[in-house]
Amino acid sequence: EEQKQIRKNLREYSKVFDEEDQYELDTANLAIVEQRRRALDEWLAWRDLVESELREERKALGLPEDPMEDTDAKVTEDAVVEEIIEEIVEETEEIIS
Repeated sequence: EEQKQIRKNLREYSKVFDEEDQYELDTANLAIVEQRRRALDEWLAWRDLVESELREERKALGLPEDPMEDTDAKVTEDAVVEEIIEEIVEETEEIIS
């Protein structure tokens, strides 16, 4: 009788402990996700700051806002490639004394 009661209690306790373990695991995962989200937000803020400083610096130096602006125009132009091919038509050997 006592063993049956203990087994029954073990099953109930097992469920409770499993739920507690799952809750702790979920809480830990949530903390990791929040930490990564904060790190991403910090990096995005830093990136925005650096980009705005760079735009101001380029403007002060009189440079175009988009550094690739000039290179895009060059890429769209056609390039002419000149190829020179030398062909030997006849070869003679002459002995000079």
